[in-house]
Amino acid sequence: TVYALEDGDTLVMQSEKDYFLRIDPAEIPQKKKGAIGVRGIRLGAADVLTAIHVLNQGENSSVMVGEKEIVLNRLRIGKRDTKGVKK
Repeated sequence: TVYALEDGDTLVMQSEKDYFLRIDPAEIPQKKKGAIGVRGIRLGAADVLTAIHVLNQGENSSVMVGEKEIVLNRLRIGKRDTKGVKK
């Protein structure tokens, strides 16, 4: 999927083992000659990325994890290529 981001938007990556990482898209470098890609979230050996949520500025969005509601815009903004937080 290709999505145009605007100033103030953030990305939230969600893994199968319920790790969440919210980043500022400015953290993602521009593609350079010979680049293959960049890692957004550092996953464990048996973990996979299940969703990427785009949060527009001022938008409140949430997802259910088991019986718990996770409010995505309340996650702190972290650095790209880190593990994220377990919810």
